[in-house]
Amino acid sequence: MTCAFCRPLTARIGLLLFAHFCTSPVSSLTIDQSLHVPMTLVVSDPHHRSRTISESTDGNTYTRRQIFHFGSDDTVTLPDNTELHLPASALAPGETVIIRISVFSAAPPDAPPPPSSPLTEPGVPLYRRMIREDGRTEFADTIEIAIPFTRSNLTVPESTLALYFYDPLAPGWLRIPTSFVDAERQLVRARLRHFTNFAVFGLQAAGSLSGTIVYPNPFVPYDGSDANGKPYDPGDPLSGILFQNVTASADIEIYTISGRLAATLHSSSTNGTIQWNAKSDDGRELASGIYFAVIHSRTGEKTTRKIMIAR
Repeated sequence: MTCAFCRPLTARIGLLLFAHFCTSPVSSLTIDQSLHVPMTLVVSDPHHRSRTISESTDGNTYTRRQIFHFGSDDTVTLPDNTELHLPASALAPGETVIIRISVFSAAPPDAPPPPSSPLTEPGVPLYRRMIREDGRTEFADTIEIAIPFTRSNLTVPESTLALYFYDPLAPGWLRIPTSFVDAERQLVRARLRHFTNFAVFGLQAAGSLSGTIVYPNPFVPYDGSDANGKPYDPGDPLSGILFQNVTASADIEIYTISGRLAATLHSSSTNGTIQWNAKSDDGRELASGIYFAVIHSRTGEKTTRKIMIAR
């Protein structure tokens, strides 16, 4: 199947870019009128610093390159609605950088899709790569990225969609803790401070409990870092403690290190994930310490996971 971005980039792109970036009168405008890619648009005006934007295709990959400056609050929106937002504080003082965003029609070779597991592509592959061309990967402040999905194409529950990044050291895809679904705009968003390969995946219930993971672990809900856990909020699917890669129906018993039953969880429709509020059955927050989760499937399978809580 041919990627939508890989059709010839003609004057359509020039008009699109002009409409998106030229929101005030320009003092100079230069467009490469060639019908071949890459096409470059340069815009200068008294209110915005000069930007150079190039768009190109290579096989089934679409690439956008753009210059960003320290002190400028900028959002880039690609033709498919992929977004990148850099606040004015994202770059160090005096820093200027070219950022390259690539859209792939399939997983790139250096970031292969997850193996057969509850983690699955949501119907259509949604892979992106974002690179700083100065060789750095980190930013001075939090940035936000968004990858679009099409509701009619989904093969997994929309509520399970999340942004993941590829960690070559793991190796594998790791969920970005700040990921959330913007249902109104059909985007999956996340806030983070680094660039790498990104993708949207959904979850399906696992066939067994062998791949069950618990995160964040340790669970540290009050240290100010979302990556270490957030206090449970019934409206936030990433809060509390999550059991991922569980079977469609599962029961969980939480025990203290002394063997006392502290909490029980039951679910007959997990979509592969069970969310726990880190409280006892009588509604009290469990104290800091080590706990053991005994997970049962309805087929009789059982596995145990250790959890640490630090309040």
